[in-house]
Amino acid sequence: MERHGLTMTEAKAREVKRRYSRDLLALDEVSGVGVTRPDPARKSTGSEDDYVLAVFLATAETPSLRDKIADVLGGHEFVTVYSGQFRLHTATGTTH
Repeated sequence: MERHGLTMTEAKAREVKRRYSRDLLALDEVSGVGVTRPDPARKSTGSEDDYVLAVFLATAETPSLRDKIADVLGGHEFVTVYSGQFRLHTATGTTH
């Protein structure tokens, strides 16, 4: 995960996600958006201001893509996670 910007409260991170998810998902390279701690492997510092947006990428991160995401988010912190393209699996086993 590569980190960009400043952390925020969980409530603020969820508001940023709600506000910007549509614009982020409009980018072909973005496959999902979530809220997380900057380093999920690290225990929380106990601070309420310890959350960021997680932007899941269908492709590898490039400086150009990082700049596009930063422009959409207007300075809010985010981490990028390479996830590949998400696919929907149904109970019947079909993939969409």
